[in-house]
Amino acid sequence: MHIGEAFTFVPAGHGNEICYTTQKNGKKAAEKSRRVTGYIIYINEAHRYFVVEYKAGLPGREVWIRQGLKFDDYDRKRSRK
Repeated sequence: MHIGEAFTFVPAGHGNEICYTTQKNGKKAAEKSRRVTGYIIYINEAHRYFVVEYKAGLPGREVWIRQGLKFDDYDRKRSRK
């Protein structure tokens, strides 16, 4: 883990969200929650967390959002690969 590393995750605000898409046959299908890719901007080893910053919003009206995550989230992501 290092500052500037890309990290993909489901933001806390999207955790229970179910997205629906319309398929070609007109039926709705459930998808997984939206995932975003951000960059690690801060690491606090003593308290075992890091901060990820990612861009969200509509084109021309984007904002940068920061979210703190535990080291466990990072380790869980790495163990799935």
